Amino acid sequence: MCIDYEKFQTTCIMPTTPHILIVPSEFKQFIKEMTGCCCINPGRLTKGLTGSTFAKIAVQVNELKNNQSLVKNITAQVVRI
Repeated sequence: MCIDYEKFQTTCIMPTTPHILIVPSEFKQFIKEMTGCCCINPGRLTKGLTGSTFAKIAVQVNELKNNQSLVKNITAQVVRI
């Protein structure tokens, strides 16, 4: 990927941290918590003529307590099809 580093600071920075960030790619699938954000790479749904992987996500908002991070109430799983 070609990145224009001069414009990176103004165009690629999010003003707030999301609770869930889904970034499908060809890299190995992962689910990680990073600085209050649940980052998920479910991979690709299909690869050629065969199935691949997708993510199942459940958020328990009813159990959220005051000042508690939403990330603690997220259950995620990468499923192979």
